[in-house]
Amino acid sequence: MNFSTARVLALAALLGGAIALQSAPSFAGNNRQVFMERAIQHLLEARRELEKASRNKGGHRVKAIQLTDMAIDEVKRGMRFAKTH
Repeated sequence: MNFSTARVLALAALLGGAIALQSAPSFAGNNRQVFMERAIQHLLEARRELEKASRNKGGHRVKAIQLTDMAIDEVKRGMRFAKTH
């Protein structure tokens, strides 16, 4: 596993934890979604790093970028959902 893949996987784990924390009862009254906002920032940073990486990764770098984009979209959807429920 290369550094970029490991970083994307670590950020995915962070995202999962942020989603779990976001739904915890102690955060229910908080309109600001600090953990989700932070997760987006980390995912955007990971995407920038993946863009800078060399292109000789057998398509895995490109796939990691696509998955990061999907993760960013899912976090945004989760934030919108939380605002309406």
